[in-house]
Amino acid sequence: MGIPAFIGQYRDGLFRRKVEVISTVSTGFNPDFEDSGKLFTLAAATTMFIRLPRLSSKHLGVNYEFFVQPQSSAADINIVTNLDSSARIVGVGTSGSTADRVQSVRPDTTAFDAWCRVTAISSVLWLFQDNANAAVANSSGEGTTLTVGDWSTGTTSS
Repeated sequence: MGIPAFIGQYRDGLFRRKVEVISTVSTGFNPDFEDSGKLFTLAAATTMFIRLPRLSSKHLGVNYEFFVQPQSSAADINIVTNLDSSARIVGVGTSGSTADRVQSVRPDTTAFDAWCRVTAISSVLWLFQDNANAAVANSSGEGTTLTVGDWSTGTTSS
């Protein structure tokens, strides 16, 4: 019998959590509340929308993590709040009247892997956290600075 891969201590003394691979065959993925705490991984996909569930006050603390491998286009992966028109994702900088509250986020570069965590902090807000780290684009240390794992606003079309 295999060792289960869920959150918590197990017979072997190791802390484990569920890791799930999102199929790139589909163009949409909807995590359930029961998936809270999972790490979802996603290889290169074409136009994938990850739709966060509709929130309520009884779902505070629900969280998901996403590890996205480099995509051919930065717009290929979008994490969206389409299932709830009033919900927003907080923590991704943008401009204009929306400040830092957006309906969709996506990796901002095709050059690096990207990771993020979204956590339900109210009945209409998801807190966004990422792994953005500075990286220099050339070997001499001069020139354009890319950001490893940086995220930006995405599209909500699905």
